[in-house]
Parts: sequence; structure tokens; C-alpha cells
Amino acid sequence: MHAIANAISSSIGGKSLATWSDAMHAQGIDDSAEYVNVAFQRLKSQGYRVENVSISIECAKPKITPKTEEMQERIGMLLEIDPERVGITATSGEGLTAFGKGEGVQAFAIVLVVQP
Repeated sequence: MHAIANAISSSIGGKSLATWSDAMHAQGIDDSAEYVNVAFQRLKSQGYRVENVSISIECAKPKITPKTEEMQERIGMLLEIDPERVGITATSGEGLTAFGKGEGVQAFAIVLVVQP
């Protein structure tokens, strides 16, 4: 969710997620979907919409593939797009990186935004 929020924000010339999420966290808002919603509402207020999103995740654990459809549904709902427009790829990293060794999770997101 953080990668998606950053991708949306930067697509409209915005700043990093931390510029608003830290204050939200201090108010007890810990749901990353809320951070995505802030970025998405800013995007919409500038007259854009999300066409699709691509997410790439690297981690040894947890296993992402069993949750892919559930993630697509949730993200599609948040971004007001068909879940089929949410692409999610995952790799274990084959133990070649810290993420592949189970020392964390790395995620990247790219959003295509258009003016209707």
C-alpha cells in the first residue's frame, strides 16, 4: 500500500507518503489503505483517474501468490478500477538479496493515470 500511495502521489507531482502519513499515524490511523485514499483523493481532485497499477513484490515470506486475488480486489476497490487492471508479480528473490533471504519485503508500484 505504501508503494501505491507513493506512486500515486508522485504521478501528480506530490511528495513522499511520509509528508502526510506521519501525522495520520500520530492520530492513530495505521491502516495503509487510508494513506492510499489520501493520495487517490488528491489525484482525483486534480482531474485524473487511475487506469491501471502494476505492483512488484520481493520477499521470501510471506508467500504472495495465495493472496494475489484478494489483494487485486482490495486495491481495485480503493482505486475505483476493475481488479483485472491491478497487476501483481512476486518473486522470492532466490536468496540473492536481503529480501530473498527473508530479511524484509520490498515493493514497487507503477500507476498509469489519465485525464478522462
